[in-house]
Amino acid sequence: MILGMFFFGITNAVAKATANDLPANELIFFRGLISSFLMLIYAKFRKSENLLKVNNPKQQIWRGSLGFFQLVFLYWSFALLPMADATAISFATTLFVTALAFPMLKEIVGPHRWTATIIGFSGVLFIAHPSGHLGFEGAAFAILAAFLEAVVMIYASRFGKDTKAFTTVFYYTVTTCVIGGLLCPFFWVTPTLSQILLMTLLGFAGTMGHIFIAMSYRFAEATIVAPMFYTLMIWGVIFGDVFFGEKPTLDVLLGSALIIACGLYIVHRERKKHLKHIPEQL
Repeated sequence: MILGMFFFGITNAVAKATANDLPANELIFFRGLISSFLMLIYAKFRKSENLLKVNNPKQQIWRGSLGFFQLVFLYWSFALLPMADATAISFATTLFVTALAFPMLKEIVGPHRWTATIIGFSGVLFIAHPSGHLGFEGAAFAILAAFLEAVVMIYASRFGKDTKAFTTVFYYTVTTCVIGGLLCPFFWVTPTLSQILLMTLLGFAGTMGHIFIAMSYRFAEATIVAPMFYTLMIWGVIFGDVFFGEKPTLDVLLGSALIIACGLYIVHRERKKHLKHIPEQL
C-alpha cells in the first residue's frame, strides 16, 4: 500500500505539472491508453485466469464514467492548489464512504462513526475555508473529486468476490481512456516532447499504483492496509516542496491531522465491527 501511494503521489505531481497546460481529458486519455496497453500485456501472459472476463459490464462502464469525472476534478484541483492542500482534502474520501454507506450499501452507521465523520469534515473545512489562502474553486474541485472517488470505491465493493481486482481496474481504465479520447477533438493541445514523457510517466505510475494496492489487499485485510492510504500525504508534502517549492501551511497540517485521525478511527471501528465496506482503492 505504501508503494501504491508513492506511485499515486507521482501521478499527482505529474498532473500538477501538466494540468495548467493540457486539458484534463487529454491527460486522462494518455494515462488510460498507456495503462490499458500495459495491462493487456500482463493479461496476455495470464490467459488461464480469464482476467478480462466480466459479469457486470454496464456497472463497470458506469463506474469508469464516474471515475473519469473524478479524475477531471482531481487534476483541476492539483492545477489550482498546492499539492499538500489538494492531497489533504482528497482524504475526505474515507469520510464520504462512511456517509454513503447507508444509502448505497444499506449499511447501518453507528453514532461513533457518524461523529468521526462529522469531525473529519470539519478538518476539510478547516483546510478549504474560502476566506483563507485557498481559492474556493480549487477546494470545491478537490471535495467533488473526493466524493466521486468514494462512490467509485463503493461500486467496487458492490462487485464483491465475483470480479477480480485486475478486471475492475482494467475496465475502469479503458472507460476513462475512451471518454477522454472522445473529447480530444474538442479539447486538444498538441503536447511537447517533455509533456509526452510526463504523460507516459503518468500512465506507468498509475498502473503501478493500482497493481501494488491490489496486491496489498491480497496479502492483508482491508482494515490493516487501509491506514497506509494516508502515507500519500508524505509524498504530497515532499513532491510539493521539491518540485514546486510549496510549503504546507499550519492550517493544512492541522486539518490533515484531524482528517487522518478521524479516518483511522473509522478504520478501527470497521475492524471492530467486522464490516466489509472498506473496498480496494481502485
